[in-house]
Amino acid sequence: MSAHQDRLLAETDRQLEELRAACDGLATRAGLLITVVGIGATIVVARIDKSTHRTLLVLTLLAFGLAAGYGIFALVPGLKSGPSPVDQATWWDLQPPNSADLLHDSKLSLIWANIERWQAMRTLLGFQTGFTVVAIVLALVYAGWR
Repeated sequence: MSAHQDRLLAETDRQLEELRAACDGLATRAGLLITVVGIGATIVVARIDKSTHRTLLVLTLLAFGLAAGYGIFALVPGLKSGPSPVDQATWWDLQPPNSADLLHDSKLSLIWANIERWQAMRTLLGFQTGFTVVAIVLALVYAGWR
């Protein structure tokens, strides 16, 4: 394998790691928001008074449920980390330039797949954040009108 191919593979590996770190950061934020939603829903459920503001209560619980759902969807499925063992086994008999090209091509396709996953996570996290804020505001209003 040439020095040029080594640099290409190293750069591809760096980009895969950078995407993984970005997705890990988004997953951490989604997890924290799920925790906030759980705490907020617990507080609201403890203060339920069915005789007052039933519509507001339903909207509040719906917003908490949507926020939790978007958070869960943001966390699954995971990222791909490299070519599958089956692919690597089929490359074993190939000549080094061909196997290096296949490895590089597979890593490039993983980068594109992981970029799409990162974009989906960002979108889902945005919806989760919005519904979390709405749920907390509604919960505060509901608690204040008791």
